[in-house]
Amino acid sequence: MLNHSRLPEAPISEKTSSPFRPSVIAIVASLCGVAAILFSALLFRAVYMKWPRFEALEDWELDCPHRFRYQDLHTATKGFINSEIIGVGGFGAVYRGSDVYAFGILLLEVACGRKPVDTSDFILTDFVVECHQMGKLLDAADPKLNSAFVIKEMEVVLGLGLLCSHPNPKTRPTMREVIRYLNWEDKLPVIDDLGSSDSQSRSNRFMGSVSIEMITSSIDAGR
Repeated sequence: MLNHSRLPEAPISEKTSSPFRPSVIAIVASLCGVAAILFSALLFRAVYMKWPRFEALEDWELDCPHRFRYQDLHTATKGFINSEIIGVGGFGAVYRGSDVYAFGILLLEVACGRKPVDTSDFILTDFVVECHQMGKLLDAADPKLNSAFVIKEMEVVLGLGLLCSHPNPKTRPTMREVIRYLNWEDKLPVIDDLGSSDSQSRSNRFMGSVSIEMITSSIDAGR
């Protein structure tokens, strides 16, 4: 019978650490760090894209006409489709359906360098009407220009602004006619009956009508 006690003991091997284990740990740690950085970058981008962004305005822009958002212009022109173009001006194509009254206010705002309502007692349209009735229409021009403008061009812009914002809607031109006036294809008609509505009524209509949405809306698609 085999005596197990006389059998030699098996050699006990000492555990040795693998020389590759530290490098594997370092690689795994590096990959985890890179993955964490990429995840943080993607998360930041996702939050940033959804965060509402506000357009910064310079100080000088506060005294001038406001800029329009691309989204407003895109909506007003039905995606800038060619079928809505009625002409081309100095700043690009002009589309049909623009609101004439608001366009007239915009012309006066640009030419006069004033806000539509500077104070509770100042209404831009009333100011230009008074200058026109006194025969001093050019006095309404932006004083910052120091008269450095072409007189005929300024008279057309101011006169067209008054015509487009005329108190009688039937007297206002269509946008197609506006383009012809600006291109010197037609001569501006005599502007009269500007005092047919009292100042308070005209001011109330002005305050309730002028807005960015009104300028960019399409009220009369046939114009």
